[in-house]
Amino acid sequence: MIVFWKIHKVRTTHLFYQLSLRAGDKVRRVNGIPLNNSQKMLELWSNIQNSSIVTIDIERKGSILGYEFHIRN
Repeated sequence: MIVFWKIHKVRTTHLFYQLSLRAGDKVRRVNGIPLNNSQKMLELWSNIQNSSIVTIDIERKGSILGYEFHIRN
């Protein structure tokens, strides 16, 4: 069973780094939906491509951090 998506390496020049993600972070939920199976992850990816707001809950060193991103084209 999938429980999270773990970030292994983030370069300081990468968009993920600029969005506050760091190596070792565990992405637990996207838009309130747990990342617990591959099908849901694919559906989420399709849905967030057209979203103006994306929320992400990550676990870092035992603490849950919530981020909200406003996407502008």
